[in-house]
Amino acid sequence: RQDQPVPRPDTMVYYLSSLSECATVIRDIIAGTSALVNFDDTDDRLSQRILDTLAGAAFALNAKVRKITDNTYLIAPENVKVNMSRHVERRY
Repeated sequence: RQDQPVPRPDTMVYYLSSLSECATVIRDIIAGTSALVNFDDTDDRLSQRILDTLAGAAFALNAKVRKITDNTYLIAPENVKVNMSRHVERRY
């Protein structure tokens, strides 16, 4: 059926290559979708600018930012519980 909305995923994985792509991630966070952001193929300076933008948005939205690896971050909406398997919780 074409009139039914497409269900949104609980988590989206992003490989960002520009600052303007942050808007899509922020819209997903507002809609209740978690974002896993990977910077493996992104310049370090741009990665930091993107991360700063997303962290500011996360703060404004009461979302959580967790560092998963050196180049991967999880941004979860306020209503999503994030459990880390290690005893040390890595925050941005």
